[in-house]
Amino acid sequence: MRASHSTIPIGSLLFQLIDGTLNRCSNLERTERSISDTYLLLVFLKGEAQLIIGDELYPIQAKQSYCVLPGMKYSVEHKGRLGLQYFQLSFRVIQSEDGSMGRYAGPLWPGQGPLRAFPFTRILQIAEQLAESAADKDGIEQFKRNQLFQELIGFLLEQQHQSEETDSPIHAVTSSIQYIEEHYTDALTVRELADRSEVPYWQYSSIFKELTGKKPNDYIAELRMARAKEMLLRTNAPLREIASQTGYVDEYYFSRRFRQSTGLAPRQYVAAMRKKISVRDWTGHEVHIPAHPKRIVFYGETVGDLLPLGVKPVGCNYGLQEAWCEEERHTIVDIGTPLELDTVEKLDPDLIIYANADEKQYKKIAKIAPTVTFDSYQSLKERMHTLGHWFGKRREAEMWLHRFEQHAEEMWGSLKPVIRQEETASVFTYHRGDRLFVMGMIGLTEMLYHPHGFRPTKRIQMLRNQRRAYHEITKAQIKDYAGNRIFLILPTDSKAREETEALWGSPLWNSLTAVREGRAYLVEEGKWNIGDAVSSERLLELLPALLRESR
Repeated sequence: MRASHSTIPIGSLLFQLIDGTLNRCSNLERTERSISDTYLLLVFLKGEAQLIIGDELYPIQAKQSYCVLPGMKYSVEHKGRLGLQYFQLSFRVIQSEDGSMGRYAGPLWPGQGPLRAFPFTRILQIAEQLAESAADKDGIEQFKRNQLFQELIGFLLEQQHQSEETDSPIHAVTSSIQYIEEHYTDALTVRELADRSEVPYWQYSSIFKELTGKKPNDYIAELRMARAKEMLLRTNAPLREIASQTGYVDEYYFSRRFRQSTGLAPRQYVAAMRKKISVRDWTGHEVHIPAHPKRIVFYGETVGDLLPLGVKPVGCNYGLQEAWCEEERHTIVDIGTPLELDTVEKLDPDLIIYANADEKQYKKIAKIAPTVTFDSYQSLKERMHTLGHWFGKRREAEMWLHRFEQHAEEMWGSLKPVIRQEETASVFTYHRGDRLFVMGMIGLTEMLYHPHGFRPTKRIQMLRNQRRAYHEITKAQIKDYAGNRIFLILPTDSKAREETEALWGSPLWNSLTAVREGRAYLVEEGKWNIGDAVSSERLLELLPALLRESR
């Protein structure tokens, strides 16, 4: 039986956040069918998937969110070529009624399909903040997190309530947006759209901007221009026909508006774009990039992925002080951390690779040159395939990966006398000052957890099953994640380095079995924990030497 708002005791419910994670899936992974003992809010950021809740199957796309009730079976199956990313927030609900309190496990809104969330950026921003601060155990910080979570729940409850009221202004304007998508070739005015929606003109424009981030006229103009660009690139139709099919009065007005928008006449635009390729980046932008970029700026931790492909950036932000690029440091400009927009602009790039999901910063950077976001948390293989596609160097990427895997097999084969069968390893690092993390999916772990190498401990394997790049822990929890071998990263940040050195000499550290047996290693972050292609090649030499020393 479908619940209604009148049967859901919203006013008596208290909401408490338990945990928040960012999950990543690739290679058509599927989570095991499991039963949640809490409410789960799933916020899908990127990729395509199939979500099963109970007996219902839902096709998932980016910018959708779902809620799983306690006691319900669910699973997530990755689909498509793009990696899947989604936030998972677990929470419990307490019902306070007639002076007594107890767990509530019923519906929070009618139905269990995709949740209404306009603008989606709001739910995304809050989910991201909650996931990033999930490991913070400070009481005040936990209180603030739960306050933020209340804001998220309130936003969702209000949206689901309004979605049931078909005569609500938000529902009316949402229907109007759909009408625009289907009738953008017609002569449309904001006044007529507001009248048609039966929403006051001033309120219509305000709600429209809240839902889309744009004024109605700007939205219509951008929609028409986008459709015109598609037709120009897809067909050889005359401008007169393109203008009439995309809502412009005639080809002259269309050409004038097109030049105002792009700086090029329509046919000049076609000629320029045919020298480019269209790619979809990490966070879903469709970007036209040069087929053969010459001046590349890379912002991220894995700039070393470019060099094996014969691609040398004119600017980057990471690792210029490290040994692998000593010979390059005088010819690659340091663009700073955080990124210095003025420095990037002076380099006059024709392509910017931005390994970050900050949409606000992306918009600023993209004004300088075509910009693609890049997931540096992907595996080395996935990253090289992505870059090979972008640079038209797929063959070079495959050849390098083949050679690298051969050398890795040879290295691990040579270490058989040194490593016991099923021997485990752990990697710990301080980051952001005094915050301690165990590594799951990135950095040195990508080299260590090879089919012929070390195994993760049970707890680290749980993190890897969740596609967790890292997980914050306390010093007291180190023993729970410690393997037969321990690698402690020595960071470049001064505060984090002090904390690392203090831990290395502490009684707690010296009590660990791996430390007592001489199987603990202090290694420099810049050489050991970057995980890019060049650093990974160097590790094939450094790792055997380190392990043989400790025999």
